[in-house]
Amino acid sequence: MVNITPVFDDILAQHGGSKPTKQPTGLQLDTIDDFLEEAYKINSQITSLHSWLRNIRPSYLSSSQPSKLSARYKTRDGAARQQRQHLTNQDREQIDINAKAMLRELNARIENMNVAEGIRHDTRMAIIEKKHRGTLGALGAWAAGGGTRAMSEEHRAAEEAEKVVTMHRGNVMFYLRERLQQCIFTQTSMMEARITREKEKQKGILAKAGRGLALDATAALRSSTANSLAPGLAEAEDAGRAKTYRPEEELSSEQIQMFEKQNQDLLRQDEATLSQVRTAEQSLGEIAELQQELINNLTMQSEHINQLVEDSFQTTENVGGGNKQLQKASEKPSTARSLFLSTSAFCAFLVVWDLIF
Repeated sequence: MVNITPVFDDILAQHGGSKPTKQPTGLQLDTIDDFLEEAYKINSQITSLHSWLRNIRPSYLSSSQPSKLSARYKTRDGAARQQRQHLTNQDREQIDINAKAMLRELNARIENMNVAEGIRHDTRMAIIEKKHRGTLGALGAWAAGGGTRAMSEEHRAAEEAEKVVTMHRGNVMFYLRERLQQCIFTQTSMMEARITREKEKQKGILAKAGRGLALDATAALRSSTANSLAPGLAEAEDAGRAKTYRPEEELSSEQIQMFEKQNQDLLRQDEATLSQVRTAEQSLGEIAELQQELINNLTMQSEHINQLVEDSFQTTENVGGGNKQLQKASEKPSTARSLFLSTSAFCAFLVVWDLIF
């Protein structure tokens, strides 16, 4: 379809109209404050990390070797190569290390945001209190006849606005922590599945190797026994051997060395698998600690937000009652005002008395 936007703009300019300006779409980082800018960056990194973990999961949990057909297919499609690439145990351990480091970094950045927001909130509340209370503070409010709970509409509006900002930013940090917890859950589920599969795989290898060694030893013993026994003395020889059976005497030195080598290979493989499982379990424990820390922070953040909401509702309900009390207090004589007037009159009387006499 032909783009007629330039023609439309020319016709609009001929009739005295202004050329429409293109409005920016999406979130513009230069139009938001530092808090939301940092939150947006953290959310983008969390999204990238979560997508990367989901994409790498099939290769992370796969233990099969790539076939030639899949290798040729991978060379034609880059996306398929990323999803079906073969990972070694070192690659999986490096993935665990990188994911754990990124999770810790993101959690630390969210905590820094929380600390900075707490400092900002305390500073803002102190400024509001100092601005609207003045230097006399509660004494000035009491002398004005409103009591210690007197608060101007401007003061109340400033505090309510600060509560809204604090509540909004608390919800932003709560959302970031929930997203980060989803990443941690994805990573822990991958590591748990890997540990379970490694243990099951090792059990299968040991069981298969045990059956193979038993069959090899039985075949070797049968061959050695058949060659050494005479045809006429087979039954007597078997009866005697049953009483003093020693399998190492029936095997040759080459067969014994072969079995010992197989046992050593199995032990080395078992130790390597156990080492990988221990490393994965250690990383899983560290990520579980981070997840528990996030859960505690989410609980505290939720309680803080709920408290702010309750305080806001309670303040709104108390506004009407406070205005009524202020109106009643202004209608009836104030004790502080009466005391001030009496003191002023007495001081004036003393000054006049001193001047006259």
